[in-house]
Amino acid sequence: MTGIGCAYKVCAATNQLTVTCLYNKIGYYTNGVMWENGTACASAGDCTTYPGSSCSGGLCVKELEQTDTGANTMCPSNANMTDASRQKFLDMHNYLRSRAANGLEPDALGGNAPKASQMLKMVYDCAVEASAIKHSQKCVYQHSTSADRPGLGENLYKTTALNVDRVATAAESSQLWWNELKDYGVGPENNLTQALWDRPGMQIGHYTQAMLFGLIWPGIAPTSLAVPFNTAQPSPIQSASMAQRKHTFSFLFPIRTMKYNLNPLNFSGNYMNQLIYTIGNPCTSDAGCPGSYTCSVSEGLCNVV
Repeated sequence: MTGIGCAYKVCAATNQLTVTCLYNKIGYYTNGVMWENGTACASAGDCTTYPGSSCSGGLCVKELEQTDTGANTMCPSNANMTDASRQKFLDMHNYLRSRAANGLEPDALGGNAPKASQMLKMVYDCAVEASAIKHSQKCVYQHSTSADRPGLGENLYKTTALNVDRVATAAESSQLWWNELKDYGVGPENNLTQALWDRPGMQIGHYTQAMLFGLIWPGIAPTSLAVPFNTAQPSPIQSASMAQRKHTFSFLFPIRTMKYNLNPLNFSGNYMNQLIYTIGNPCTSDAGCPGSYTCSVSEGLCNVV
């Protein structure tokens, strides 16, 4: 949490002073980590959770979020999503992919994850968002069947908090999936093996799903971001108790052909005994990207054009 607002009132009837403080995030998530152990920041480079953060007095200062006006111009035919939340999902995924491409992401099995060659920059896809909306409307926290999302990978997230801020939750869920790398690790081989997949209580598939699209497969390349949907109303997944109702989010990952065919291929993430992404140096010029793609030098990512 980064915001606080307080008030006080002298109550003459009870001869008491009442103080109330509200915070911009809920801080009592059951079994949640209160803070991560480590060294306080010394510079902005140490503040990596949110892009654009700075360091002040050993604390990381997050950039102020732009106000979510509720505008829905990016995918106007899809309801219950806003442009601000879409942009946050997109920005967070590309920020984290850029850090991985440049070898800046710690791996729990030692050191940092290897640098990535030809890591692609994600873009947003309204058709895939519609698929995610269809699944989230069911208010069931379980993966959809492959028949319901042919050719698409999927990540899920839920929270017991009511009336969640969609933009903040976009950042939190993206980071939560990504944290599987630093919490459990995949190792320098960068290979999704059955042994890694089967580790009890050490789930890695959300991270690998979000990262697989840095891998250039023969004849295909990904162009679309995980597409979320936040249910407008608390979903009655368990009991009717308001405290136990959930907000459910679905995220689908498509790919498209190198020839820019607008229909997703029957291809998704998390293939056993395959590289999670191509190991190598990030692009520094357009020559470091496949085909006609261009290099975003500051990010080390290849723009799909």
